[in-house]
Amino acid sequence: MILALGRRVMLGLLAAGALASCEARREEPPAVAPERHAVFFQPDSAELDQLARDVIARIAENLRASPARGITLEAFANRTTAGTENRPLAQNRAQAIRLALEARGVDPRIVSAIVVGQTERIGPSALEGRRVDITIER
Repeated sequence: MILALGRRVMLGLLAAGALASCEARREEPPAVAPERHAVFFQPDSAELDQLARDVIARIAENLRASPARGITLEAFANRTTAGTENRPLAQNRAQAIRLALEARGVDPRIVSAIVVGQTERIGPSALEGRRVDITIER
């Protein structure tokens, strides 16, 4: 009798452990690819044109429907005609996008900005160095 009771308790513990193991595996959400956008600027300007404002409005609308965990703004800078980098201009461009998102209700606490500077990620076109990439993590 004691042996039979011991087996039942042991089987119950094993079943509970297996169930807990299955539940722990189910809790992990599936990986979602980040959503990416690019906003381009005119030379020597951090002003958002109409196309940029439209992109930001669409992003904000989508974020209201499906909130994000984080948003990263990568601001690129190309060299000026004097040969110096436009890092302050790139930072101003990222700030313009951050403020536009915030004005449309996006929580500024989830937005971070990185000034990348001139890198190999900037292609042969000067336009490549006048952009801010927006990456949304859900």
